[in-house]
Amino acid sequence: MYIQIVEFELQGMTAAEYEAFCEKAVPAIAQVPGVIGKLFLADADSRWCAGIYTFADRESAERYLGSELFQTAMARNPAIANVRTRGSDLLEAPTRALDEAVAAAATA
Repeated sequence: MYIQIVEFELQGMTAAEYEAFCEKAVPAIAQVPGVIGKLFLADADSRWCAGIYTFADRESAERYLGSELFQTAMARNPAIANVRTRGSDLLEAPTRALDEAVAAAATA
């Protein structure tokens, strides 16, 4: 799996408007080839926001970053500024081990 983090600053949009924007984007994001999931993050005090995407592979993430969907929603959106992206392979073994340890602790 591959993780793509997209950070940005929100300008000219309230937190409630941004949340509604995110909810409207869900159907389109769900159709992105290779996407497995996304976490939506927002700090209303600082206007910092981020999306943490899980993709099947790096190629899928790179295609998404170059897509019209991403360019329209993020790169050319006047309410979004200072977009920064970074990606990384997921360390699956320790991630899975933690998931299992948390599940075991919850049932203990």
